[in-house]
Amino acid sequence: VSSQFPRATNVMWVDRSSGAKLGITYEPASLEISSINPEGLVASWNASHPEAIVRPGDRILEVNGKSSEKLGAAAVQAEINKSQMLGISFARTLNWHMRLDTRSGRLGLRLDPDSLQVRAIDEQGMVAKWNSSRPSFAVRVGDRIKEVNGVRAADGAAGVHSELRGEKVLDVTLARDVTSAEEALFFAQQQTASVMKGESGGEATNQTSAATAPPTANTFVVLVDATNVGKLGLNIEPGTLAVNSVKDTGLIAAWNHANPESQVHPNDQIVAVNGRHITT
Repeated sequence: VSSQFPRATNVMWVDRSSGAKLGITYEPASLEISSINPEGLVASWNASHPEAIVRPGDRILEVNGKSSEKLGAAAVQAEINKSQMLGISFARTLNWHMRLDTRSGRLGLRLDPDSLQVRAIDEQGMVAKWNSSRPSFAVRVGDRIKEVNGVRAADGAAGVHSELRGEKVLDVTLARDVTSAEEALFFAQQQTASVMKGESGGEATNQTSAATAPPTANTFVVLVDATNVGKLGLNIEPGTLAVNSVKDTGLIAAWNHANPESQVHPNDQIVAVNGRHITT
């Protein structure tokens, strides 16, 4: 991550003196948010601060000045548990999917034993080869492994370390704290590959913005790498480009697994691919 750009962060201020709960679950080691309870303080914050909403996949960086990177995740959790007034800084994260075959060579990663954060990349390993062939999806120092072959980091780092051992095919989901510049680029890429949510698409509507503006289509970006001749795994209506079904295997299924907050569902509609819009 280039040091000339700060990370894309949000700061939330909440008061728990009334006895209300934050209403979030998060992974203990990485402090990445897994879910948000619609009845909690975080959900209330989101409703009143649409410009700075907290989302599943965001990661807690700091609470009341206590940094997870300087003091560790346990110190941050202790601050959350003991304080009534909380100022919480969150980092925006991006998830993506990598597939490697370590029967062709060793992985070439050194990881933090607890957080599974990448500490070093061996120039002769399989990850370095992946980086050379797919620079847009390159693994960097500081990225975190979330899942390997269905074994989740949230269920314990030991299981992930075990799954990484041996010679086998590895399906790896990674996460990265993005910079403000990278977040801006991600939103700019809505002009190159967007999907419009259908009425039964399964994603929640932002009630605050819906109350103050006419209903609009909710679009999001799906980034997939088909250089390895991978198939999308979509059945699409030819005339409208509406999604009829998503196969259990394929690039879209892998995207959905790695990005639960922006999954592709039946009845969604493709509106643009690589800058080509269906209306133009």
